Amino acid sequence: MKKVLFRADANSKMGVGHVMRSVALAQYLTRQNIQVRFLTVTESDAMCEYLKKQKFETVFLEAKNKDESFKDILNDLNQGFDWLVLDSYHFDEYHHTKLKESKVRLLVISDVPPYSQFADLILNHALQDQKFVSSDPRCLFGTQYALIREELIGAAKREHRGKQNLLVTLGGGLFPEILEKILRALNLVTDSNLNVKVLCGFSFDYKSIQIETHHKIDFVSQSLDIREHLEWADLCMSAAGGTSWELCFFGVTGIIGIVAENQIEIAHNLDEQGVFKSIGHYQKCSQATLAAELKKLLTNESIIDRMRLKARKLVDGKGPERIFQAMQSTEV
Repeated sequence: MKKVLFRADANSKMGVGHVMRSVALAQYLTRQNIQVRFLTVTESDAMCEYLKKQKFETVFLEAKNKDESFKDILNDLNQGFDWLVLDSYHFDEYHHTKLKESKVRLLVISDVPPYSQFADLILNHALQDQKFVSSDPRCLFGTQYALIREELIGAAKREHRGKQNLLVTLGGGLFPEILEKILRALNLVTDSNLNVKVLCGFSFDYKSIQIETHHKIDFVSQSLDIREHLEWADLCMSAAGGTSWELCFFGVTGIIGIVAENQIEIAHNLDEQGVFKSIGHYQKCSQATLAAELKKLLTNESIIDRMRLKARKLVDGKGPERIFQAMQSTEV
């Protein structure tokens, strides 16, 4: 393996998770002296700046229909790439078939079935789905494959955390109604004075939310370097997207909820494993329920400690290395 091509996009609807987890693998491959080219469509200036700082080549594409976008991939594959890493719902089985005709090996990153019939490897680092693992050796399923970016791997993780610093993050998407609901719910938590950091998504004008509160609230706009915020946090209220695994790696747990349909299984499984408390869809959950669930955690330190321990065990940061090894084995 000498050259690997990536394709992943980010926008206010899908968030930044597809790009960020692909970046984690691209970073690792680059450290193995593998040439990486990263194709992306993004509307975020912050994302553009972040990708420009990476040690691999990034090509920023214009938004097109899926057939025109597919031509961009095929044009690059003609330049001798060994693998294509595809993290996009933009392309379907028809496109995967055409990729196999090009003789390139294909790694598809997908959160939900149906999984590609034509991929050499399929990655879903949500909790393990045994019925697929036992029947299909191409599947890299489970949190041992969670993709954690290199700038987070070397972070000094706090072993002991309190209960005062609350991190609120809904990923890179734009969900102002949900965010406002969460902040109003915090006002119902009257017996604690919390330090709250809110990580805002794409182009979100947090000044539009006018809520008086006894908590200390700081808004952070379009922060893609979240290491310092993960180090700071004691608890979180988060969407069940890619940030879930970064939170686990740092031992930051709390309340998790669904803001997109591909997060349903993640939220359910993390709750079932006792790593987070899932409240289901944020849109369907009341402010009173959100406040009540947070109060339960704030008043029961032993539960929080157990959740933190399980979170740390779930994600060890070696996912990119394991995926690289699987890619090498496929070439034998």
